[in-house]
Amino acid sequence: MKLKFVIGFVLTLLAVNQVLAGEGMAVDVSDTIERVDILVNRAMTVDKELAENIYLEAEILLDPVVSQIDSSSQLYARMALVNAQLASYGGSKDKILRVQKIDKYSRKAIALDSSNTIALVIYGIMNYRLSNLSWFEKLIANTFIADLPEASMETSINYLSRAIQIYDKSPYTLFALGRTYRAMDEDEKAIHYLVRSISIPAENEVDRKYQKRAQEYLDEYGD
Repeated sequence: MKLKFVIGFVLTLLAVNQVLAGEGMAVDVSDTIERVDILVNRAMTVDKELAENIYLEAEILLDPVVSQIDSSSQLYARMALVNAQLASYGGSKDKILRVQKIDKYSRKAIALDSSNTIALVIYGIMNYRLSNLSWFEKLIANTFIADLPEASMETSINYLSRAIQIYDKSPYTLFALGRTYRAMDEDEKAIHYLVRSISIPAENEVDRKYQKRAQEYLDEYGD
């Protein structure tokens, strides 16, 4: 199975290089985004080891295109998304470098399009996770890199709320906002968004996964 993915990486890289090598040949941004979305959706249906290889394949597709195109919010959002997924792999230094890329690309995506919900959600979740680090974890992180990106729960709430104002039918985004309020001990608001999360019909396994977690949090609150 690993050999198949290595071959896939090589073929993907060759295909990208052939496109970019053509003098005067325009890069098809929409095609790249579509291919990356297919890979990301596929990664969500396989085990963690195989998923890592698929996310790396998506990164191979994105890297050369992003280096040429600096005006696509959707491209930057996909780079932030892929790095967010890859941040769960590797050692501490790798994770921190991924976080820096998440911060960089989500900010760029939002600067180009303030209504880009993918980037808004990713940036909001990054703020939640960084704010949840213990002082010891931050100390370890800073031994590898001078500073982690600045983050706060308030910023997480701001960006997740903006995403929900644009699209309020995502169980995952509603769960993420409820979780952030829960971390801030704002129980009434936490319950409100957690209930909204489980009230929306699930469309895929990701929805069901986070609706289950939302229900677990609600169970902790009791009646």
